[in-house]
Amino acid sequence: MSLAESSTKIVSNVFAEANKRMLNRFALIRQLVDHPGEKGDAVEETGRGFWKEFLPKNVGITSGFVMDATGGLSKQMDIIFYDAQRTPIFFTGGNFDFVPVECTLACCEVKSDIVSKAVLADCFEKAASYKALKRTAYHTGGNSAVYTTHTFYGQEFPNWQSLFFVMGITGASIQKLLDWYMQLRTEHNNEEIVDSVCVVDRGVIAHREKAPLVSEKKLSFIAGLDTEPAALQSEETLVLFYMLASTYLLQGNIGNFRPAAYHAQIKHVQIGPSL
Repeated sequence: MSLAESSTKIVSNVFAEANKRMLNRFALIRQLVDHPGEKGDAVEETGRGFWKEFLPKNVGITSGFVMDATGGLSKQMDIIFYDAQRTPIFFTGGNFDFVPVECTLACCEVKSDIVSKAVLADCFEKAASYKALKRTAYHTGGNSAVYTTHTFYGQEFPNWQSLFFVMGITGASIQKLLDWYMQLRTEHNNEEIVDSVCVVDRGVIAHREKAPLVSEKKLSFIAGLDTEPAALQSEETLVLFYMLASTYLLQGNIGNFRPAAYHAQIKHVQIGPSL
């Protein structure tokens, strides 16, 4: 076995073990935890634990609400990915934080079972609430010699865009999940959709290029101008999904964030029930 093959096998085994641990922990949660709220909290923490284990420390991971400088507020997010080195946390409530949208890289909804279209529809509503927030709090002007753009969905943007994905422990067949996903895409604007879905014991819904003459079509975490949603079955679901998601999470660049733009909003943060 070559060194490259040996390294690949090691990585595969590490993620296979993580896959097994997640499923075993979920089985234990189902067996020991009766209260729906506590069960949900335990499943969400399992999802956060996976990303904390495999992402570098500069990618912060928390839960709570995302806000913008115009007063917009997302629904409650199970996982918020943010720039840990440059993000001010405006308020922490112990189990949840308020994070400015400009500092976030992505959000994730964690579900124990995705067994109906209604469950996936709830994820689309969470995605819409996050993606509707306006990224406006940036320092502008100056004579910088370097101008950075970001490519999302086959287009160039001056700033990072809000990404949203779903992690489920178990659920319906991957083909049924793809059918629901396609239906929900037609019911939402392109700016509101869930980007990708991972169901640990079923597979991944991601995006595959349409190129008819290419035998090995490229896969992407988000849609492009010439891609289509695809159901991907794999014995190494978490390996596949991590590779797709980390392509974006590890390149996150929040730009020249201007905290002072949030002065008015910080004074009016109110703590209430989950949205």
